[in-house]
Amino acid sequence: MQGLVFDYYVDEATCAMVPWQQRVPAFQYFPGNFSSLFVPTVETVRLTWLLDTLMAKHHNVMFVGNTGAMVQVFLARAQVKLRVTLILT
Repeated sequence: MQGLVFDYYVDEATCAMVPWQQRVPAFQYFPGNFSSLFVPTVETVRLTWLLDTLMAKHHNVMFVGNTGAMVQVFLARAQVKLRVTLILT
């Protein structure tokens, strides 16, 4: 294994450390609204997993980021998926 412990997750089926990179879906471009373009990355996969896991257990979640850090886009996508109330400031 190379990298940091944060570069891996535990695959529950095999009980092995697997790189997050293997969970990143291939990017697909659909012509249309350019502003809704979302390119999946290791970071978005990790954050999506964390958000899904915590929300499934009814924990509150707060993500913080600088302007342009995709926090609003990421959480807006999660709101649609999870049907939760989202406050963006």
